[in-house]
Amino acid sequence: MNSTVKLAACLSLALVSSNCFAQSKDYVEIGYGKISIKELSEIKPTGIALSAKKSFDQFYLQGTYIISSDKNSQQNDIASGVGARIIETKVDTDWKQFTLLVGHEFQLSEQSSLDLYGGYSRLKLQMDATAEVEYIINGEYRYRNEIDVSANNDADLYHLELAYARSVDSFDARAGIGFERINGEEGESSFVYLAEIGYHFTDHISANLNYRNADVYNNVGFNLRYSF
Repeated sequence: MNSTVKLAACLSLALVSSNCFAQSKDYVEIGYGKISIKELSEIKPTGIALSAKKSFDQFYLQGTYIISSDKNSQQNDIASGVGARIIETKVDTDWKQFTLLVGHEFQLSEQSSLDLYGGYSRLKLQMDATAEVEYIINGEYRYRNEIDVSANNDADLYHLELAYARSVDSFDARAGIGFERINGEEGESSFVYLAEIGYHFTDHISANLNYRNADVYNNVGFNLRYSF
C-alpha cells in the first residue's frame, strides 16, 4: 500500500482517543500523540487532536479532528545515475483528519464494562519532498540541483474494536482488541491491540496514557479531558 497513505491512517488511530471506563458523562478533550512506523523508521510524526463525546440513551457519538505534521531531513550518499548522487533529502508532511465513532457500553458491574465501538475516518495528506543532487563528471564536481516532488493522498479508514475497562478508586485501566481497514490506493487490513490507564483528578478532570499496536505501527498518546 502507498506508504504516505498508510502513515496518515496510522497517525489518525494514534491520536483518536479511546473511551475510558466511567464515561457516562459527555466530555471535551485535547490529546497529543507520537507514532513509530515500522516501514518508515526515520519519520516520527506527532500531532494534536481535539475530541468531543455526546451520550444518548442506547449509544454514544464521538467526533475527533486532528492536525499533524512532521519534518525530516537526511544526509545521503546515494548514486542516482551516471555522474550524479543524492546528498540530502527533506520531507515535510502535513495532514488533517476527521473521525466519527459510534459505540455502546455494556455495564458488567459497578467497576467494569465492555465497550463496543466502530468508526470512520477521512484523511487528507500533503507531502513535499526536496532532494539535493550533486553532479560529478569525470571525477570532478560540476554543480548541484534541487528536485522537488509533491504528493496529495486521501484515504478512508474503518475500524471496529472491543475493550474491557475496570475502575479502582481514581484509576481506570483498559485493554482491547480490534480490526481496522484502510481504503486508499490499495486496501489493507490488520488487527489492533490497545491498552490505556487513566487517572481522575476530580469528577470533571482526568488524564489518560494509551498505547496502540498494529502490524505496521505502534504509538503512545496522552490526553487531558473535561467531563460534564
